[in-house]
Amino acid sequence: MLVAVALAACAGVVAGTMALNGDSGDGAAGAADAVVTVFNAEAECRESERDSCRLGLARDPYARYESGNVVTRVRHGDRLVVECTVPDGWSVTAEDDRSSGRWYRVRRAGEAAWLPAVRLAPGANPVIGRCTGRARTR
Repeated sequence: MLVAVALAACAGVVAGTMALNGDSGDGAAGAADAVVTVFNAEAECRESERDSCRLGLARDPYARYESGNVVTRVRHGDRLVVECTVPDGWSVTAEDDRSSGRWYRVRRAGEAAWLPAVRLAPGANPVIGRCTGRARTR
């Protein structure tokens, strides 16, 4: 009986801590979701419909940012819901020479993918919690 009471108390403390920290248990912790706007550093691509002007969203923020790691593409001006961030992913350099290893887990058509921070407008820094656990999107 005493063990059951202790376990129930521990479960309550864990649930309360997760709620206070904004952690739903899905790998995201901190602030509520934010919305960001995709930024293409190449000015000629901002209004273009060319496929070559679309920017990749990755499967894994810790893997090389190349075609084999791209799961879908977005355009300049697309708005995406951000769930959480990792500060230490694969470093990406944009066409305007900004570099960052920060990545944001975003939702597009109900699927999770990763947007490198250099694909946001210069100076954009959404307030969002850090992703917990290994941040790979399946």
